[in-house]
Amino acid sequence: MAEYEEKLYDVIEVPAGDSLIAGGCVEVGVIKLTTAGEYKRGEVLMSSGDSFVKATSAGLSSAEEIVIMCNDLTFEDGDEGELWVYVSGRFNQNSLVYDESIEIADLESAMRKHKIFLR
Repeated sequence: MAEYEEKLYDVIEVPAGDSLIAGGCVEVGVIKLTTAGEYKRGEVLMSSGDSFVKATSAGLSSAEEIVIMCNDLTFEDGDEGELWVYVSGRFNQNSLVYDESIEIADLESAMRKHKIFLR
C-alpha cells in the first residue's frame, strides 16, 4: 500500500468490504458543516454559502464545490465543525448516497467538473 494510502486510512474509517473508492488516488480535504442531520459515508454534498449541504437536483449543476463524505456522522442542531471529505478521485456510483431525484447522468456530469469520476 502506498504511503499516502496508509495516512489516509489512519484518518478515515474505511469499513471492511467497503467499495466506495474505485481505485487510483483520492484527495481528501476538510469542510465546514452547519446543517443538522445524519450523513452517511459516500453521501454527496454541495457547497451552499459558507457551508455544505446534501446535494439536490436543483442545486447540483450550479454548485461551486461537490464533495463526498468520508465517514458516517450525525450533526445536531447548533453543532458546527469541520470534517473530512473526498474532494477528488474515482468512486463506484453504486456506493454513493444521494437524493433519489438526482439523475445519475446529471450527477456524473456535475461531479466530473470537480475532478470526481464515477465508475
